[in-house]
Order: sequence, then C-alpha cells, then structure tokens
Amino acid sequence: MVKHVLLGMIVFSLLGLTACGSSNNAEQSASSQVSLGAEAGPTTAQPAQQGAGDALESPKTGAAGETMPADQPEPAQPETAPFPGVGGLEQLTAFRVTIVLEINGAQGQSTGDQLTNQRQEYTLEVNRNPRQRHQTTSIKSEGGIQTDSSSELFFVDDVTYTRISVPGSGDSWIAQRGLLGLNQFTNPEIFAALPQTATCDSTPVQVNGVSAIHCSFSAENMPPNILTADSVSGEAWLAEDGGYLVKYLLETSGVHIKGQFEGFSRFESYKISIELTDINGDISVSLPPEAQSATMVDLPPGDGSGLAVPDGAEIVLDTPSSLVYFSAADINTIAEFHRGDLPAAGWQELPEESYVDNSNTLLVFSNETGLLRIFAHKDIDGGYFVSMTLPFESPAMGGGGDTPASGGDTGSVFPLPDNAEEVISMPGATTYFIASPVATVLEFYRAQLPPLGWAENESTAFSDDKTGLLTFEKENQTLMITINTEDDGRTSVGLYQSGQ
Repeated sequence: MVKHVLLGMIVFSLLGLTACGSSNNAEQSASSQVSLGAEAGPTTAQPAQQGAGDALESPKTGAAGETMPADQPEPAQPETAPFPGVGGLEQLTAFRVTIVLEINGAQGQSTGDQLTNQRQEYTLEVNRNPRQRHQTTSIKSEGGIQTDSSSELFFVDDVTYTRISVPGSGDSWIAQRGLLGLNQFTNPEIFAALPQTATCDSTPVQVNGVSAIHCSFSAENMPPNILTADSVSGEAWLAEDGGYLVKYLLETSGVHIKGQFEGFSRFESYKISIELTDINGDISVSLPPEAQSATMVDLPPGDGSGLAVPDGAEIVLDTPSSLVYFSAADINTIAEFHRGDLPAAGWQELPEESYVDNSNTLLVFSNETGLLRIFAHKDIDGGYFVSMTLPFESPAMGGGGDTPASGGDTGSVFPLPDNAEEVISMPGATTYFIASPVATVLEFYRAQLPPLGWAENESTAFSDDKTGLLTFEKENQTLMITINTEDDGRTSVGLYQSGQ
C-alpha cells in the first residue's frame, strides 16, 4: 500500500490506465456523432400510405377458400448506429460516483505467472464551488498477488491530503500543494471503454435522477486498439441533456494488455460498473481534524529527463526516469506534439501498442534502451495530466551508494545502500528498490542518519516483516521513510523531506 500511495506521487500509475481500456475514440470524425435525441435505436416500420386512386388488394384465400390475413410488415430489428458523443463531467457543478472493478485471472510476470483475482472500489465526491474533492480507494487481491489496502484523499484549499494506513501504527497524513496532489484523483471517464457504434433506444429513461438514453454494444462495436478482448458485453446510459455518462456496465473475457507491459499480459475476465449520483446536488467536503497535522511534501519540478513538453504545459515533476506535466490543450494536439518531437531524438512509435482517446491515451515508443510510454488522462475539471516514463535501464539512471559522497550520481542528499536500484531522486524526495528485507533497511538508516544530525522520532516508528515507517527530525526539518515489500520480493523505499 505504501508504495502505491507514496511512490505514486512520483511515478504515474501504469496498470489503472492500461487494464481498463478507454472511452470514445478520438479518431471518430465529427460526422459520426449523433444527437442523443435522434432515433438511433429500435424503430417500427409503418405501412405505406395509399393514394386516393389505389385499389385495395383482395384478401388472399387458402386451398379450402378460407380468408388469409393480409401481409403484415415485419417489425424492424434494432439498428446499429454511430455511438452518441460523450460529454465531460466538467460541466457538472457537483456529483458522486462509485466505481467497482473485478479482474479475474490476471497473469504475467508480476504474478509469477500465477492467476490473480482483484477487486477495486473507488468512491469520489466532487464539488466545483468551492473546488473540493474526496476519494476513497480499496484494493483486494488474492492468488499470485496478495493485497488488502485502502487510502483516502481530500482536496481542499488547493491542497491534497493523503491518508496512509500502516498496520499496527495507525494513520499518517501527507499534504501536497496544487497539481502534484491533484494528479492522484481518479476520473471515472478513464475507466469506461466506449464503442464506436451501438444500439441505442429512442426513448429516454430515468437513471439516478437523470433522463438518459440507454445504449448496448459488443466486441464488434469497439474501435481498434481501444479494448482488445475476445468478448465484450456493455451497456451505457448517457444524460439526454449534456451527454455525460450516468451509468455504465461492462463485462469482457480474454482481455489483452496493451503497451508491452512486463507485469501483466492478459486477464481472463474483467467487469466494471460506474454509477453517477447526486448530480448537481448539495455536496460539501470536510477535511478531518487529524489531517491538519499532515506533513507537507513539496517536490519541485526538477530537471532530469531531457524530454520536451508542448507550449503552455506546466511541469509537475521532472526526474531522470520520468516527466509529468499538465496541459490544457486537446489530446490530439498533445499526441501530435510527441509524435513530431520524439522521432528526431531516435524514438520510434509502436502504432499497434498505441491509441489516442479523449479520456485516456497511451503512446508507446522504442529505441535501443527500451520502451518510452506516454500516458495522458483527463482531469475531472478538464485538461490532461501526461506522464512520460523512460526505460529504467536508460543511461540517464544513476546507481547507488552508501553515502552522499559515494552515491553522488543518484542526486540523493540522503545515504543510499550500495544495492539500491531504479533510483528516482529530486529535491525533497528519493525512491528506490533494494533486494534486502525491511529489517536491513531499518538498520541502515538508524545507523547512517544520526551521525548526520537526524534524530529519530521513535513514537511514530513501525515495522513488521512486510512494511516499515521511520520518522527523523533535524532542526525544523522532518524526514519520513516508508518501506514496503513488493510482490516480486524486492523492497521499495521512499524518503520524503519537509520543512526548511
């Protein structure tokens, strides 16, 4: 859990964006969009009108002279038509949404080729005036990966507060200003893989207090590269006024993961439900009193990836292995920029692994060092967070060292063990992996930090064979160290400094 929450502040989450597909294909032309009020669904054929001089057809008779009924027109079968355009949630003043994902038979390197079942639940509350958000997340896995974790996010007064639950040690809180924290919230639109064509009803129905049009679709209705699965059965209810997604259900089997991820390659089945409620209602987000003492983590953008961003983009993080930025441009403009910039630097796009979509986009490039992946997901308020992840084996990545002097190429101002791997360091934060148990990491920092003037706050310390938490203080500064055993047997470590 600690890795998913804390390391996620630096490295954009990969699985959530690739496993669940995406929504309305950006390559759809404007001419393929139809009005929600159009009769795109089932219709009934009407008899032809007779002219004044038309003779009436004589009744047909059978062999015994009985009168046969006149030919009746066959009822029209439901027709497939272009899927209606989907409106964004940014048009709503407030809403609540519940998202439930059930993944069965996940398999790949991350699971040790053992089947894993996982259930993810998200609840999200959004208020526009004042600008507030609240999200809870619960993830449970069994099989090749064992997970039982939860987290909670609040966005109040332009600060994101994250609650971290550590078994046996209670809750701790971290605060982040502006875009850095805002990037962690889930947009329900990115979970909905929507079709290119569908069978839609002509008469709206009431769903969650909103007049909505019901549409159904299957695998043959899906656009290429959006959702690759052996079978698809889906339903979507779109608001008659605004076109946003009110309710969504999807069941699939034989799902193939795009983007050439080593961790997961296939799901046996995948189910998702999305329910939007309290639309434009009275929603207020209250920050818990205990969050007031949250440790503020400010991570300056830094300068390390050497990657370019579109004009007007705001950089959130820039490290030797990744770049995160926010752009108000449309997604096609963002994709065109990178498709024009990266080939000049020696990167070749893999079109079969890429797709461009209004809610959730994946571009995959390769060179001799490995794969560069670009993820773009739409924020709830509009605009896009874009994460560019370089290969970890890239020459730009530094090695480890047991002191700041011997580990200078990592950029870390804190001691790092000799066998530290995949080091990501920037002012105020360092994360890495290590092939050592939790106890070894605890001993390392308890030995290394006091000679540098750091005193441990033992009242906050916690550790078991899977996780650990240490807090050190020095004058007006606080250093939090999180330690977590990962599914591949390695240990992930995060060091977060706050104060002056």
